[in-house]
Amino acid sequence: MPLTLHQQLSQSAVRSSSPIGRHLLLDMHYGETSALLMVVMLLQLASYVLWGLYNLSTPANHAFVHVEVILRVMGWLSVSAVLGLIWLVLCWTHRREPRWQMTLSIGAVALYVITMVYAGFISGLLAMSLGVILGCAPMLGILIFPPLVIFMAIVVAGVVLCALTWLTVNGSLPYAPLFQEALWSQSPAYARFYVLSQLYFVLPFFVMTVTMAHYLLTQWRSREATILHLSQTDALTGLYNRRTAHLHLLSLLQESLGMPISAVIVDLDHFKHINDQFGHLIGDRALRCAAQSLRSNLRNEDLIARFGGEEFLIIFKGLGCHSAGRIAERCRQQLEQLNIQDETGQRVPVTASFGVACMLSEAHADPDEVLRQADHALYEAKSGGRNRVEVHPCATAIAEQISPEARRQLIRPQG
Repeated sequence: MPLTLHQQLSQSAVRSSSPIGRHLLLDMHYGETSALLMVVMLLQLASYVLWGLYNLSTPANHAFVHVEVILRVMGWLSVSAVLGLIWLVLCWTHRREPRWQMTLSIGAVALYVITMVYAGFISGLLAMSLGVILGCAPMLGILIFPPLVIFMAIVVAGVVLCALTWLTVNGSLPYAPLFQEALWSQSPAYARFYVLSQLYFVLPFFVMTVTMAHYLLTQWRSREATILHLSQTDALTGLYNRRTAHLHLLSLLQESLGMPISAVIVDLDHFKHINDQFGHLIGDRALRCAAQSLRSNLRNEDLIARFGGEEFLIIFKGLGCHSAGRIAERCRQQLEQLNIQDETGQRVPVTASFGVACMLSEAHADPDEVLRQADHALYEAKSGGRNRVEVHPCATAIAEQISPEARRQLIRPQG
């Protein structure tokens, strides 16, 4: 069963309160992401070193690899690891300094690209490991580094790899110099060794990439939910804002055809006097307490929003204006009993005037019309002495109509 707009808004509010994202990867400085990239590179280099040490200490594998190449590569990997460690320290030391951000990003990406291109060349330019790295790394890089730096790295790496491939095809360079040349069909043992080696090279990077991608997407969704929630709610009271209430009212009037929809505009009486006498901080407290009091008298499916400075809008689905008026009266009585005090213990009187109107939902219903009627009823309540409920005159059929589910909830509200 599809969710209603109100249910969707409520769920987005719950998602936005998730603790995810207190330290968002998306919010890191480029110096911090550069340090993270250096950590990833050092871990990859460590895995390559472990592979080399294992094969050097396993005589049976000497038939599959060039031992002298492994020794040279181990030396190069050591130099690369030292450079990566130095750059990691620089990235972490200057991670929050604006003038260092681009320099740290360019250096980290360049060092990583050189390392991966060389690793790809010695293990095979057409190997699975290099393909996974070329496919995954740019996508993640664009999300956490300056796009210009990543685009430049892609172009440079692409040109270098094309040149190396061309030289390999022409016989100027050996293919996969790390491994002995052997046909898979002639040596099943070599085929198994080569495939397992490629899996060893690619699996750590693949797992890391999938994990980071999941983490980034989770943070992205959490951020979107937070932004959506902030755009829908009033910061002071925590209620929905005027725009959200208007969209909800429009949705109800045009989707629940033939259903009575009631709108109640609530205006706190003499609120300017509260601000002038007790101060704006007490005025804000009065607004929050009033919002909480109103919300506690409503059903789960009812929507309440802050409509203006000291005005609230309540929308009832399935209630005619007389039924909505009875709930409004209950709200008025509870507001009147609020015990709000200032710093000296003096009670702050809070009362409100209510204007109620309703209409039947239909395909071309105008939400502004029912709001105008509720506003007119509110004006009558103010003119009649305030702290009262006025219901806009409407057809008896609409005034008394009420849906069965609304009738069950009318006597005892579910806050």
